[in-house]
This record gives sequence, C-alpha cells and structure tokens, in this order.
Amino acid sequence: MGAILHAICLISAPAAERWKLQYFYDQDQSELELRDLACPSADHCVAVGVIDHDGREKGAAVITSDSGEHWSLIELKERPGCIFFLNDTLGWMATNAGIWRTEDTGRTWTKLQKLEAIQSLYFLDDSHGFAAGSKAAAYVTVDGGKTWKKVAEADQPDAVREQTVYDWVVFDGPLHGFILGYSAPRQKSRTPDWIDPERARFRSGDPITEITLETKDGGKTWNHSKRESTGDLARLKVTSRGMALGLVIYPNFSKYPAELERVDLGSFETQTLYREADRVVTDFAQLPNGEVFLAAVEAPGKLKDVPIPGKLKVSSSADLATWSDMEVDYRAEAQRAVFAGPDRAHLWVATDTGMILKLDTSRR
Repeated sequence: MGAILHAICLISAPAAERWKLQYFYDQDQSELELRDLACPSADHCVAVGVIDHDGREKGAAVITSDSGEHWSLIELKERPGCIFFLNDTLGWMATNAGIWRTEDTGRTWTKLQKLEAIQSLYFLDDSHGFAAGSKAAAYVTVDGGKTWKKVAEADQPDAVREQTVYDWVVFDGPLHGFILGYSAPRQKSRTPDWIDPERARFRSGDPITEITLETKDGGKTWNHSKRESTGDLARLKVTSRGMALGLVIYPNFSKYPAELERVDLGSFETQTLYREADRVVTDFAQLPNGEVFLAAVEAPGKLKDVPIPGKLKVSSSADLATWSDMEVDYRAEAQRAVFAGPDRAHLWVATDTGMILKLDTSRR
C-alpha cells in the first residue's frame, strides 16, 4: 500500500492550542483501559473500557454531559469493545458477550442479543445496522439491533474462518458500504519480538490476505474481493463522496509501524500521506473543514509491540502534506488512543491508560 509519499515537515504548532487532560482514572491497584470513544455532540461524550482490579476485570463507561467539565464513571455488566452513536442520545455497544442499546447517551443500557467478538458497529438509521468481528463474523439488523442475521457473503472468501477477522464497517452514503477485514496465519509459539528486538527487526513476516466486502444497495447484497498485503487496513473514514482516509497497521518488523493513506473507494488505489518510523499512529480524525488530526504513540524502542506505554503525540494538518506537532499534557501516555468529536472546538482523544484529553482552543 501507499505508492506515493508526500513530503512531511513536522513543525511546532501555535503555543496557544494544547490537548488538555480532562479525565484521568487514578486508583490504587486498579487500571482503566479505554477502548472506544463517541462524542455525538458538543456536550455529550461516552468512553467505554475495562477496569482491571487485581486481575479481576469489569466493564465501565465514562460519561460527560457538559462538554467535559465533569465526568461520571458508570459500571457496566459486560466488558465493552466498541460503541456507535447515531445521534446525541441513541447508541449501541458491543461487549464480550452481546449487543447493547442506550437511549440516554450511555447512562443506561439494554441488552439486545448475544453476539460475541464484535469489533465494529455501524448504523445507517435507528433500525438498519451492521456488526463485524472475529471468526469471519458479519451481521445485519433491520430492527435496531434486537435481532441479527449473518451476512452470507462474509464466508465466501477462500480463507480459514478461525483466522479471518472483519474489523471495520463504513458507509459512503446510505447505499455504498464496506466491511473490511483480513485473514492471517496463526503464529507459531515463539519468543515475543519485544524481548529480542534485534532479531525481530530482520525477521520476514508472512503476508496477510486483505478482504473487502462491498455493497451498493445498502447491505442487501455484497461482493467480496481479496489481495495479499503486508499490513491491515484497520480504519477507513469517508472524507467525501468516493474518497476516504485509511489507517494501515504493519507488524513489528516493518520499517514504518503505520501509515495514513488517501483511498479511492472506487479502485481502492492508495496514496501515502503520513508515516514515521518512531511513531505508531492508532487513530485519526478529519473535521468538516478538512483539517486532519493524528493520534500516535512514540515507540519506546525499535518495536511497536512493547508492552510499555509511550508518549502520546498529536499532529495536525490542513493540507495533508505539512504536519504540525501539537502540545499535549506531559502526563499523557498510551499504547492506543482514539478520537471523537463533532467539530474543532469539541474534539477529544481517549487513551488505553484511562485518560481523556480535549483540544483547548480558548487561547487561540
């Protein structure tokens, strides 16, 4: 992926703007891993994750209704993996054991159906939605998530079901949509890369098979395609009709751990926009004015898969060619971070270390 690389110039952003820490879970013998974030309006945000207390895990949600001035921690009955909000109040959550629905911005949840290992949710309206996950799981609902039907075409690609993961659902309008995934061979038991980084740097990795399911009739029928690749197109967000931005994640032994790419949704041809050898990009956000933000973790060593949080780095670009590093609270560390927010004045980033930061533009 990424045949063309734009010149990248990292410069310092204006000192007036910074990413300010609004919430930090800091409890003795306990850690909060925030896994997903949704901010459907300027006032409301919901972050979901898992609290680990002495090896015992329980689900949790962190919620604000006043633009982040105050946050409430709510216990969940199951461990969440991802969420999707259609508007300010209506949303869905996939947990380790089912699909849940909320009508009050995440303060109360109702379990709808038992679906396991779901990694992505997407709803076109309050009735019509999709779910995708491990073991070639892809489902559609037409009653708001009460019942789900398997997408038959998800099993058509010639790939081992247990090795196939569908990890992203996205639509370009009400009819044209994609379910993205990959199939990768199981790794033989071996010493983790982070224990012996010098040897891992030169290990050749097996290519994965990228799988794309595409619909042009709102999910009634799907066509599938596949191709060999060295990375996983983990996130795809439509920026304009027919175009999108995609985040490709590469394995440890790659020179670049991740790339941001421009993707033509018709041909799936790509153009590389950003990559840095010492930064692991984990998410991006594009605002209505075209400005793009990248959330990255500064790799603490030569490998990205070291189980140690690195410094959170946020960069922005107005033209997708010149990128500016932004000021981030010095305490912000993570292995993974995700964005959410409706506009520039209301943009948040949540980390897997229990932190939520907001872009502070008050002194701009």
